[in-house]
Amino acid sequence: MCDLILDGGHRTNMASMTLIDKLQVPIKVYPTPYTLQWLKQGSKVTISKQALISFLVRPYCGEVLCYDLPMDACHILFDGP
Repeated sequence: MCDLILDGGHRTNMASMTLIDKLQVPIKVYPTPYTLQWLKQGSKVTISKQALISFLVRPYCGEVLCYDLPMDACHILFDGP
């Protein structure tokens, strides 16, 4: 079980590095790394890795490609509908 945030304002699916490590999800190198500035105030975070995360939020289940980032607010942040 993990913390999940659905937020249509970010337009990015993210998973915490902690979640990916604990679940031992395979990580792929993102082909064209870029930076996000809004994630951490006053600093930039480089997007360079991604992982395919399987989820079940009843009655929905599926897989979502997420960026692997350091996050404290939650384990997974999905772009809303």
